[in-house]
Amino acid sequence: MQIVVGPTSIENLFTGRTKVVVPNFQRNYAWTPTQITEFMDDIIDSAGDDHSHFWGPVVFLRSESDPDVYEVIDGQQRLTSAIIMLSLLRDEAFAFSDRLIYAGTPGEHNLYTKFRNILFLPPHYQFPRFTANYLVEKAFNTSVLPDPKDASGTSRPHLSPGGRGMSNSEKKNTKELRKAYTNLKKRLQDELSKYGTDAEKKEFLDSIFRALTSSFEIHSMVLGDVNDAYVLFETLNNRGLRLNPADLLKTLTLRQIRETSSQKKFDDALELWDDTTEVLGDYDFSKFLRHYLLTQTQEKIQVNKIYRTFSTTIAALGKNGAEQNLVKLNKASLIYAQLLNIEENDDPILQRCFARMDTYSDTHRVFLLGMMLLKLDKASQQRLARAIEVISFRWIAAGQNAQELETFYQTTIHRLAKDTSIKGVDAIVDLILDHAPSDAVLSSLQHKESTTIQKYALRRIEDVLAKSPLDWDNKAAIQHFAPLKPLDPEYWGHLVAPMDTVDGEPDYEDFADSWGNLGLIERSLLNAVERENWPVKVSGLGDGKHDGLSKSKFKLTQAACTQQKWTRALIEHRSEWLRDSILQLCGKDWAKDGKESIKSWSPPKQ
Repeated sequence: MQIVVGPTSIENLFTGRTKVVVPNFQRNYAWTPTQITEFMDDIIDSAGDDHSHFWGPVVFLRSESDPDVYEVIDGQQRLTSAIIMLSLLRDEAFAFSDRLIYAGTPGEHNLYTKFRNILFLPPHYQFPRFTANYLVEKAFNTSVLPDPKDASGTSRPHLSPGGRGMSNSEKKNTKELRKAYTNLKKRLQDELSKYGTDAEKKEFLDSIFRALTSSFEIHSMVLGDVNDAYVLFETLNNRGLRLNPADLLKTLTLRQIRETSSQKKFDDALELWDDTTEVLGDYDFSKFLRHYLLTQTQEKIQVNKIYRTFSTTIAALGKNGAEQNLVKLNKASLIYAQLLNIEENDDPILQRCFARMDTYSDTHRVFLLGMMLLKLDKASQQRLARAIEVISFRWIAAGQNAQELETFYQTTIHRLAKDTSIKGVDAIVDLILDHAPSDAVLSSLQHKESTTIQKYALRRIEDVLAKSPLDWDNKAAIQHFAPLKPLDPEYWGHLVAPMDTVDGEPDYEDFADSWGNLGLIERSLLNAVERENWPVKVSGLGDGKHDGLSKSKFKLTQAACTQQKWTRALIEHRSEWLRDSILQLCGKDWAKDGKESIKSWSPPKQ
């Protein structure tokens, strides 16, 4: 590996015709508000007593075609933040009507010109010295680097905190950039407000500039070989932001394609990588990679093995291995987006199944991703998905080991891949259902405290009673019919149970928390009456502002509202009904035939 010593400061770096470029294989700008605060504290501290500050190592790759171009291998986050800060200093200098500093002395100079000249190339100072990460480059070039106004007096586009005027993709990509810009701008203006005169403000801005460009020491290395750059990138950390498996895989993929293909194929691969990651939104891409690998290998895959496993896979595929692997990943990410309920599946039965499971689990995606990659017929996919919903719900409700279930999913999907015939699918459905916890294991289901599982069960039952599936992204909330914190404890204690008991007898809280006391309610009906006595909870306050449970459209809640009183006996009876109903809806018969049928709740005769 051939390395030479590079510039020791930003001032040394941005001299002559040097241009600094963030290469496409780099991650996006990602500094957090905490890191921005620390950065600004360091600048102000250094400027205050004119002392040097070690800013750490920076690694560059010198372009083979243009020796004036330096690609950033390590240090992108720091350099991007520094350019933002220098642009803000320039903006403040631009606003002065008199831009001279130290006027009438040998050190007199134009502050705006001084700040601008480090940002742009001579002789005309129109082309920027720094090219940001391609994911934020557009915003950087339109809303950060240009002067606040051009020669005609037209203001540059504002980089608003909320991303006004941006597409959803641009908002996502510039999220941390916008935060950093906003925080740095506010901090700089707060510091400037401490000075009364323009002369004092200009001296302060100049001291910040000197600190950042001269006093912040960097130990830079310049590489001359692109392969050395990729290898080094894979082993370095960016100021506390450890490279995750997705970052490393992106680097490995683009390195191989860059080495073996044309520039167009490289650009196409970069676009395909972005499409692959963007389809999953804010979801942890490394988790997707791990789940995908579990469908491809029978080995155990921990997070720290993701990159190494992909390296081996790509090498085994040969010369175009990186390209082939990327195409497969793209296909899998589109399927995974359906499992996350981001993209729609063209089968509404599967779509609802995915949406329901997404409310309480993520491990199930290992099997379902593998299943959908096998291209089974819809009927087979539906049976398998129902079986997975049965085992996943029962497993979690029973409090059993999640890692054991993931291992079962992994081994079972590989077994299915060996025989995707109807007979093979039926055998796997039976295997899954035989592995699911039995009704007996879930005998105390109605006493479980997991609100996620409770809400799933209530909404699942509501689906069937209403004979029209709920929108599983809606705002339905759980309602405790006997309130958790009643305004009239004596009233509710008489109907349900004493607030405090002795000798281990169940008290009021035990019944208020039990499943039989739960219903669904629209969030718009969550209001002041929920702690009231039962008649008021049902009817509301009658003032047109605080409606009661009787206004709810949920069948579960409507059935409860038919009761004149809400008592311990009703809660106990309804607990048993809810338990039996959800076990029936998540039972073997439903998994195999898909038929959903339960009896409506009928209170016991008094």
